[in-house]
Amino acid sequence: MHAPLHPSDGVVISGALQIAPHLSRDAMDLLQAIAAASLRPAVDDTPSALVDQLAPGHPDGPSPWVSCPEGCCLDMNDDTYIRIDAIEPWLSYLVGTLLVDHSFSGALMFWDCAERTFSALVIDGTRVCRKPVLRRRDRTRGQRARALRPIESV
Repeated sequence: MHAPLHPSDGVVISGALQIAPHLSRDAMDLLQAIAAASLRPAVDDTPSALVDQLAPGHPDGPSPWVSCPEGCCLDMNDDTYIRIDAIEPWLSYLVGTLLVDHSFSGALMFWDCAERTFSALVIDGTRVCRKPVLRRRDRTRGQRARALRPIESV
């Protein structure tokens, strides 16, 4: 899964979250409705009675989460703006409330271009957490800075 993000986010996301058992058509429709209904209030920074009704106690921002057409995976909605800071809270909310009767496997990998960090978003039961996988090495700590040698002609 590759989710397009707002260009200023500077983050690349890949991976997949598989669901067992597969989601019912009603659960798939509910995820789609929440994603659609949470977009406008997040853009306008206004509350939404519909989102409150569909997902009581929901996190801030638009929900990026929808299911694949078969209901076997959670995916990010490619048709909408995805806010990086809403991905993890919405996944935690869905896994801990609306999808509590399902089990998940897989991980999402995040590459932050600006920070040059690589992290994984993983689910353990109903707990979602982001774990660092690769961090930018600080070359000034405990290492002698290497001077670049000029290129010599032959």
